[in-house]
Amino acid sequence: MTSRIYRPVGNDGGLPGAVVAREVHFGDDGLRIAVVADGAQDGIVETVVEISFSSNPFLFRMLDEGDYLSTPGVVPFWFCVVENSEYLNWFNEETQGVRENQGITHFAIYTATICFDILHNEMPAVSIR
Repeated sequence: MTSRIYRPVGNDGGLPGAVVAREVHFGDDGLRIAVVADGAQDGIVETVVEISFSSNPFLFRMLDEGDYLSTPGVVPFWFCVVENSEYLNWFNEETQGVRENQGITHFAIYTATICFDILHNEMPAVSIR
């Protein structure tokens, strides 16, 4: 089995490695996940980074960080693309390869409390507020 490779995705808003999920929106207008730096102090303006997909993903899961025991292990980035993804391989097997040529990528957002795995064929927009 080939090991997973984690690649950072674009602008992470300058947030440190530890972030927490602030908000998740899943609806007709797509998927949005907002995160902030873990341990923001009183009186300091929080930087919120929002990751937005303009349409719904092929597959989306949320898992409590404490239950993620074998995957991902230690990941150097909080927002990344996962190469050699077992999750994407499983999806391709389940769909009998029907979507294999649609450019689907495994995006991951690993916060201090929740881990998100997203299979999508578009690069998300990243905004800082």
